[in-house]
Parts: sequence; structure tokens; C-alpha cells
Amino acid sequence: MKHGSWGGPAGCEPARAPVCAFFIPVWYVPSVAPGCDPVLRVPRHLEVQQSTTPQSAFVGGREEVLLSVEYLVETGAASPSVSLTTASDGSSSTWTDSTPAVGYHVQEDLLRVKAGTKLTLAVNNVDARVRWCESICC
Repeated sequence: MKHGSWGGPAGCEPARAPVCAFFIPVWYVPSVAPGCDPVLRVPRHLEVQQSTTPQSAFVGGREEVLLSVEYLVETGAASPSVSLTTASDGSSSTWTDSTPAVGYHVQEDLLRVKAGTKLTLAVNNVDARVRWCESICC
């Protein structure tokens, strides 16, 4: 009996499959800080109305945030205005819209502030809110 190169009967050699390799991309996003897993993004907001103005809150979390302001001016509102003051490390800054038109307004990514910043939102005949997301370690 004649034998093939693999040691079995000639003509009965096992089929050789082509060698295939697959590259599967895997994305790894490191935590904000070593040993912090998982890092969660928590939406926060501060709302104020004419009957509750002004209102204050502070930014928490582990890193800087971008603040967005939304406000609604109703038809017939007398002298509407909205003002956002930020205070941190002994300094402060204020953003104001002192003559907003009637309707809904959004100022996205208006200010960048660090954790620990105090926010104060004040209005006159306007409903408003400040929104941001904090990164926390859980």
C-alpha cells in the first residue's frame, strides 16, 4: 500500500484549510482616574421661576463641565431677563440676557466650569434652567 505524506493511504490526505486571521477592533476607554470603575455621567439641572428666584447649586463630580442655559419668555412678560453667575476660588463671572425675545431659547456649552463652582440663576418674568453633566466614580 502506498502512503501519502501524512502517513495515511495515498489520495486520502486531509484537506488543508487556508490559514485565516481575523482582526476584531476592541475599544478601551480608560476611566477618568485609576481605580475608578465605572465612571458615570450624571445629568444635573437647576431650575428657577419668578416665584423662586434666585436659586443656587454647586457643580460636583471629578472634572470640568459645560453649562447650558434654557429659558422661556412668555408673551406679555414685562422686562424679562435671565442671569447666571458662577463663583469659584474667590472670583466670579456673570452671563446675562437682559432683553430676550418671546419664545424658547437655548445657549448650549455656554460656560466651562470646574467641580466646586457655585451657580446662581436669577430671572425676571422668565422660566429658566441650567443643565450640565457630572462625572462621578461608582
